[in-house]
Amino acid sequence: MKRTIGSRCMPKKCADCPFHGSGPGLALRLTLRSGRWKAILKALAAGKFFPCHKTTTETGDGSNRVCRGSIEWQEKRGYSSAYVRLAKWLDSKESKA
Repeated sequence: MKRTIGSRCMPKKCADCPFHGSGPGLALRLTLRSGRWKAILKALAAGKFFPCHKTTTETGDGSNRVCRGSIEWQEKRGYSSAYVRLAKWLDSKESKA
């Protein structure tokens, strides 16, 4: 059973999430400047988090939620970010309140 992460993280991957391996997500990934995708993956491997492009101040609604695709990428490889761990913990506390 997957735990929810509340309002701090996206509940599912966007249709154009760059972590998709095909379709609009892959097309978006291919528009990134040279080296940006590798830098994102390196940061995720180091335990950082990646905000969903639809929620950043620059390209989205400013809510700065964590990208679900990045969470799945980290989980698949045994990585996690402190921010996502904290979000899960806070969500568990809020659900008990």
